[in-house]
Amino acid sequence: HFDLNEKIWKIPALHIKQFRRKVILGHEIPDFLVPLSDQALDILKDVMQWSYGEKYIFASPRKHNQPIHFNTLNMAIRKMGYGKHQLSSHGLRSTFSTILNDSGLFQDNWIEAQLSHIDKNRTRASYNHADYLAQRTEMMQ
Repeated sequence: HFDLNEKIWKIPALHIKQFRRKVILGHEIPDFLVPLSDQALDILKDVMQWSYGEKYIFASPRKHNQPIHFNTLNMAIRKMGYGKHQLSSHGLRSTFSTILNDSGLFQDNWIEAQLSHIDKNRTRASYNHADYLAQRTEMMQ
C-alpha cells in the first residue's frame, strides 16, 4: 500500500502487532502511516521496475502472488555474514531509535510513534491520539 504521490506507506492496522487484536475484535483502527523519504521513494521506484507488475513490490520469488516472508530480511542479514546476536531486523529498529534519540533533534514521542509503539503511560495514551505525521515526515528525511 505505497502511495508514491503522497510519499506514504499505508500499513493496514491488521498487519500491526499492537492493533491486530483490536481489529479482530471489531474496532475500527486507521491504517498506520509511514512517511517515505526521498531516498526510500527512489529505491521503491527502482524496485518496482523489476517487480514485473506483481501484486507485491517485494513478492516472494517462489509464490509471486504472496509477499516475501517476514523473516527474509533476517535471512539476508545472515547471508551478509552477521550472526543472529550481531544484527537483526529488530535490532535495526533499536539502532534507529538510539540514533534519533541521541541526536537530540526529535522528541521521543515522535520516535516512538514512528516505531508504532504505544505510550506506556495508559492515561496519556488514552487521551493522546496524535500521529505526529508532519514531524515524522521531517524526521524520516
